[in-house]
Amino acid sequence: MSSDNVAAADAVAALGEEDEPREMDLQDVQYGLSQLSWRRILPEMGETVVSKVVAALLDAQERVSKTELADLAGCSARSLSEPPNERRFAELESAGLLVREDRGSGKATLWRLCLPFRTERHDGEPLPRMLVGQKTTATGGEWHLSNAVSAVLLTSADEYGVEYGFEFGGAVARAAFWGPPPIERDVGPLTRQYPPVEPVVSLLAILLDQEDRLGGDDRSSVEFGVHPDPAQATLSAAVG
Repeated sequence: MSSDNVAAADAVAALGEEDEPREMDLQDVQYGLSQLSWRRILPEMGETVVSKVVAALLDAQERVSKTELADLAGCSARSLSEPPNERRFAELESAGLLVREDRGSGKATLWRLCLPFRTERHDGEPLPRMLVGQKTTATGGEWHLSNAVSAVLLTSADEYGVEYGFEFGGAVARAAFWGPPPIERDVGPLTRQYPPVEPVVSLLAILLDQEDRLGGDDRSSVEFGVHPDPAQATLSAAVG
């Protein structure tokens, strides 16, 4: 969509910096390209109106009618229907880049690009993949932190071929199934016995909106330093 490699690099540079490395997603692409001038968008198509329209759609955060789009692009609504421009728009539709939703007689056709709006970036359920679509556990209960921890840890280990011993499996099972009802079960013993799983447990608590189930930190603290009342000894006794 960009005019050349320099424009593509400028689009990436517009994303700024992040502390943690990650893969770019389509919303990153949409935002980066939206920072370019319309003159740097699809210039090889040879139609000024097409470049302006696509640039306007890159800025849009919802579907827009032809009239709204013409206003955003700074051109006339009639120009969007001119044969040369219409042919280019049809090509973009065929390429899977442009969507024009015909809503029937008397209703405006809505335009958008096949790139996610910012509001669509994270529109899925904020749950681990193995929990999405499962409103209840295998036994019919609601997902609570204790049984979600078991499902995520053991399912992930099985999927990735991670071998774990009987002791770890037992600790996870105790956290998930032993004791009072799930919402009251304490995962503290598991995280204390296996500290590396604590970030997973904390993340699940956030995703399930059950951070209160983490409880307080009851681990003992140890201070290193001089004894508060050290025994005194004479120099002669010390050297003996």
